[in-house]
This record gives sequence, structure tokens and C-alpha cells, in this order.
Amino acid sequence: MINVRRLPLLFAAALTLLLTGRFSARAQDGPSQAVMAGASAGVAQIIARNCADGSRTGSGFLWDTPTQLVTALHVIAGCNNVVAYFTGVGEVPAVLRRTLVAADLALLEVPRQSTSHPLQRSANSPHVNDSLQVIGYYFGVPTLDSRPLHVTLGSPILQDMLTDTARNLLQSAGSPSLTTQILRLDGNLLPGLSGAPLIDAGGGVVGIGSGGLENGTVGVSWAVQAHYLNDLQNSALVSSLPATHPASLFSAPVEGAGGKGVHCGDFEFVYVKTRTLKDLRSTGDDIPGLYQLAATSALPSDQLEAIEYDVYAEQNSGSSVALPRGALLGRKGDLCNAEMADGLDISLTSATIGNLMDAQQAAVTFEKAFDTHGLLWIPDPAFTYIMPLTRVDGLVVKRKNFLGFVPPGIGLPGADAFEALMSRGTTFVGIRVVNTKFNPL
Repeated sequence: MINVRRLPLLFAAALTLLLTGRFSARAQDGPSQAVMAGASAGVAQIIARNCADGSRTGSGFLWDTPTQLVTALHVIAGCNNVVAYFTGVGEVPAVLRRTLVAADLALLEVPRQSTSHPLQRSANSPHVNDSLQVIGYYFGVPTLDSRPLHVTLGSPILQDMLTDTARNLLQSAGSPSLTTQILRLDGNLLPGLSGAPLIDAGGGVVGIGSGGLENGTVGVSWAVQAHYLNDLQNSALVSSLPATHPASLFSAPVEGAGGKGVHCGDFEFVYVKTRTLKDLRSTGDDIPGLYQLAATSALPSDQLEAIEYDVYAEQNSGSSVALPRGALLGRKGDLCNAEMADGLDISLTSATIGNLMDAQQAAVTFEKAFDTHGLLWIPDPAFTYIMPLTRVDGLVVKRKNFLGFVPPGIGLPGADAFEALMSRGTTFVGIRVVNTKFNPL
């Protein structure tokens, strides 16, 4: 029986790269710089305080008139104080006027801003592969930014892109409606982009960022279609915020606003949230492999599922990594490194690549930096892929496990190392977790 101390190590590397992704760059045929500059003047950061689960931030935009501000309902639900922050103006009070629960939308009233201009709904509906820009305030930082997204093929009905578990969660919560019409997005909405406008080449709003489920994480994102703005405008006036909302189901509410960030290779990863294995397991690209790992422990399933991981995200690509809770990353040469109790040592790197050959070279460079700790390392075929796993969306993952022996390799292993190498589009990420106090008995 494998020592349970091995489990956080194995699950960390297994979870890390299955949560990572970057979508291939496309030609910038979306909104021009001038269009973006005009649209950004009407975008605000929504700050919701005194909420049942702490404070949250999201995004919003002036719509139709200079005093109407649209945001995602889940950003403000259950909060006692809501303000809007405009660049160059600061915070202004925001009062709820209308809600459209089925589409996860809220309409706020704010004082007129002389330097801000309301956005208008686009006269055109986006098509598959259309380039859009989302404008907002991600990671809770009061700096307006934008990032490209693309419309993907698939049913425009929300329930058709959800797992059974996610579908049941939303159905029991009552918002958003499973029949809500959405835009499927190539890319992910980073924390804080809930309520942000999606802009087309003409500068019109075609969608409102609604986020993505925790059980979808990277790449499983959607925006509510812009035609719901008319329904929101015609909804009944309300005098108070809903008491509760399934905000925990979404990736957009910020927990790590302006949190810990560190460059790991080419990209910077910022802490955004902490989740249990139960929360994250359904995102796996290799579910049988995760069950195989679980089978090596005598721990009951409820204890395994309660193991917690800190999730770090990279803002440009949307890449995310899940590390054992408390594994604080720091620079160590060209890599990131975290040392934990019980002999756990984690190394993380990332690189921009152009093709699979570049990914292979990045993997070789990462493996050359492996600290052997003076041990002889022998591959463990039970947890090593014979061939890389390739997914239809371009994700390529190679996982390896090694056992460390005191030379010449006689006796029981005293160390264990699990490595995952992943590439997708223009991003490579590698992670290695070493346990130097491994006990196989």
C-alpha cells in the first residue's frame, strides 16, 4: 500500500496541468484600437462589500443611458453595499433597479459621469469564429484591461454545455436558467470579468460575461447573449438585492483580488482561489487516472475529496495550476519553486511555444533542471503514460512518475517524483512535485 503522504504530491501534478490551457492565437480581426478606446470609457469595476461570503469584484458597463449600469447578478447578490469604480473618477454609489434572474443580469443606477459614454447593443449577432474583445477589471485590480475571445461552435443553450453535476447545481439554485441563450467562448473569463461587455468590431455589445462553472474552470466559459438587455430593461423594479445566489458556482467572483503573483518561466501566475479535490476532480482530462491514484490510499473517499488546493491563474492565456494548499510559489532561478512540510518540493515553469517541437524542447529544458537529491531515479510504469494523452481541443499531456533510490538502487525507494508536461496552442507548462520523505510501506 502506498503511503498516503504521496497523495497530495500525485494529485497536485495530476490536477495542475489538466486545468491549464491556452487557445491558439488568431488574427486580430476584431475591434480596432479606436473602437476599444471608445467602448472602454463606459466600463466600470463593480465592488460588492458586506456579502455573506466576504467581498467580491466584477465588471459592469453603462448601457443605453449615462446612468444605467449593467452587471452580472451573481457579483452583487447577497451584498449590502455596492459601488462602481470608474477610471479617473473613483468610486460612486450604485443602486439596484432591476434584475433578470434567469439571465444572471442586474441593472444599477449610478450618478451621471461626464467623461463616460453608454454602450449600445450591437445590431449584429456574432457568428462562429468571430473575434470579440471583453473589457473589464480582472483579478480585482483597479486597472481596466481587455483580452480577446472567439465564438465557438456548439449549441447556444446553456444546459447543453454543462455536465450533469453542473446542470443539477444550477437547476437547484434557480439562476441562471438552463435554457439561457449564451455565447460559447474560446478562451476563459478571468476572475472579475463577470458582467463585462463583449464588444464586436463595430463597438456594440454582443454579450455580457457570465463566467464559467468551477467544475468547468479553464476554457469552459460563456457570455449571456445581448438581447437579454431588452428583457432586463423591461423587468419589474426592485428595491433590494436577492439574499442569496450561487456565486460559488462561478469562476468570476474574486477571492484572490490583487493576490500573490509570481513569474514562472514566461508567464506570471496569480493566486485566485482555494478549492477541494471534490470541486476540481470533474475537470480532469484523465478521470480513470485520478481514480487509480485514489485507489493507492486507504483513505476513505470523503477524506480524499476534502484535500484542498490553491489555484493560480495566468492572466494572458487563462492558464491555471492547482497546488497543495499553502504551497507558496517563489522564483528559484528560471523556475518557480515551493517547499512544503513532509519533504514536498514543487517546481513550475511555463513557456511560449510555436509548435510541438518547441514544446518538446521546453520539456527537455525543464527536465534538465531536475535536482536529483543525490538519488538514483527509476521510472514507475504504474503512473507513467506510455504515450502522451492528446485531446480533441489540442491539449497534449505527458505524465511521469519516478521512484528515488540510494545508489546503486538496492532496497526500498526513499523518494518519489511526479511530473506533468502539457502544451496547448502557444503555451507550455511543466510541473514536478518531489517527495523526499516517501515511505512505500
